[in-house]
Amino acid sequence: MHASAQRPVLRVALLVSLALAGCGSGGSGGGPPEAACVPVESRALAWSEQSPLGFSADGLLRALGGEHETRLVRADGTSTGLSLGLSRVSAGSVSFQTRERESALAGEPDAGTACGDVMSVPVTLSFTTNDSAFDERWTVELSAEETTRATGRTEFDLQALAGDYSVTEVDPAAFDEVVGVIELELSATTWAGELSGQARKATTAGGSGEDFDIGAFR
Repeated sequence: MHASAQRPVLRVALLVSLALAGCGSGGSGGGPPEAACVPVESRALAWSEQSPLGFSADGLLRALGGEHETRLVRADGTSTGLSLGLSRVSAGSVSFQTRERESALAGEPDAGTACGDVMSVPVTLSFTTNDSAFDERWTVELSAEETTRATGRTEFDLQALAGDYSVTEVDPAAFDEVVGVIELELSATTWAGELSGQARKATTAGGSGEDFDIGAFR
């Protein structure tokens, strides 16, 4: 069994908080999962401009804070110190997005609560571990419905890192590409996230591959 068998242990705290953000699972009754929230209208904003939500992109970054110290707990149970940082991107646009359920747009019966409108804020995430495995700078699109909370997700090339981490969970030669995925749940007091990998094959019908955990932090 590959490393994704350990996934529930690392994911539980993060997934609970992500579900509370809106477009997650369908409620406590065990019903069908909620359809995805998708933007149907987008309006560019200046970094200092107040959005209809009552805050600006600069205000969000000030509320979340620019730096955070924590520990990255690896899938094998070991851990290392982790330094995180958020800053404006050198190029990129802030936007206010009106969202609706994907199912509603397709004319299907809707599932779950209404989608909240969000501010989309591009940031540079610095991700540096004490063991030198990671010393990275990634661009992440943060989504925020309120000034003290945001979520984000991005993919990156696991074989083109500044740090000395190398993929050992799978054999990279057996796949067409191996990408990393970071998922974030940020608040004014807690920065939580999960770092994982996806080994993909594009040569088979429909594609195939393996998911594996790297670590989690909070």
